[in-house]
Amino acid sequence: MSVNPSKTVLIPFTKRRKLDDLTPLSLNGVVISFETEVKYLGIVLDKRLTWNAHLEKVLHKARLSLWTCRRICGKTWGLGPKPIHWIYVMIVRPMITNGAIAWWPKALQKTAQAKLSGSQRQACLAISGDISTTPSASMEILLDIPPLHIFLERETRWTAYRLVHIANCTNQLNAECNRLLVDIGSHSILEITSDFMRPTVNYELPYKVLFPSREDWILREKEILRADSCWFTDGSKTPSGSGAGVFSRRPRTELSTYLGTYAIVFQAEIYSIELCAERLDKSNLTHKSIKIFSDSQAALEALGSHRATSELVANCQKNSPR
Repeated sequence: MSVNPSKTVLIPFTKRRKLDDLTPLSLNGVVISFETEVKYLGIVLDKRLTWNAHLEKVLHKARLSLWTCRRICGKTWGLGPKPIHWIYVMIVRPMITNGAIAWWPKALQKTAQAKLSGSQRQACLAISGDISTTPSASMEILLDIPPLHIFLERETRWTAYRLVHIANCTNQLNAECNRLLVDIGSHSILEITSDFMRPTVNYELPYKVLFPSREDWILREKEILRADSCWFTDGSKTPSGSGAGVFSRRPRTELSTYLGTYAIVFQAEIYSIELCAERLDKSNLTHKSIKIFSDSQAALEALGSHRATSELVANCQKNSPR
């Protein structure tokens, strides 16, 4: 493999007006030209990092996409407000917010906010079918669409939080993003440790995961339940919080635990199986056939997969009795 000189450009990030005194570089005998802007991963970088070129191009692209979709409907025919709203929220707006963590400070400027507002105003008119003199703020409130510069800030906060607490990229954030994290750092829910982890692979699972069908249960119920020890696990979530439970007849066991208000049903189901595995490890049931029954197909599929992206799932696989 080699670098293609024809697809390589040189852009010096500087506030200097003239670049004539800079020595050109060459690659494989081909002189690389100086450019004032370059597109990288969908983001236009100009030599002064003003983000003006990126904002203009991304808004132009969004307008073209919006009006391409808008041609398939009119005020009295075609798509209704809900499909057009979906097109804007799910297709057009993500075009604008792509890479917001890099260029979001541009949205703090009044001129940029006016351009963003004008672009979203066209979408609001297409969705609502209002007359052209309708105030933008009124349409945004009625359609439950926040102003675009505020939505950009929300996306930047979320991305910065994920980079810091999941990818540990604290040093790679700029000053504006770090300020956003300081503003949201006091919220209690954001102090909870994330369950997400970088994918790990385990090809030596000490158990088998089976999914008997309803017909199997009817025809082979006794055979399915035949084991030296059968355990039943369950997890649930109510408005008051989440919990996990374990039950067994031989040996007689009844366990339950409260998991707080933020644990989801999937986590409760996985934790109940892990709680069962911990009790089995302490029960010293060696050389016995053990079956654990769970009504959560998602939890069983996650535990039966060799690839894990959840610390809870990885720990449950690791701590399973052998």
